[in-house]
Amino acid sequence: MNDMTREMLKTIEHDGTLSAAEREALRKLRRGDVTVPAPAARILRRREVAARLSCTMRTVDRWCAIGLLPRVKLPGFSRASGIPESAVAALITGAGTTTGKVATA
Repeated sequence: MNDMTREMLKTIEHDGTLSAAEREALRKLRRGDVTVPAPAARILRRREVAARLSCTMRTVDRWCAIGLLPRVKLPGFSRASGIPESAVAALITGAGTTTGKVATA
């Protein structure tokens, strides 16, 4: 963190409109005690998965049904689901299958 950023944080810290929790967060940021959270796993729609794997959405559904691709339910929706991007990448590289090849059904 450069000196200018430190001075800005120091000035903002004394702002009367900030709550105690916000001031403490700024103190931690100034000291460098803040850790950046890991980005959330990206969830792909069936259409995106089908495009990446050059197959139909029905094939993606079949692969989810037999367990080749995991299906994740999206919060706040009754029927919405998606497939983790990491699972699609593993399937493309062959890490998600036992034989290293994808069998089309």
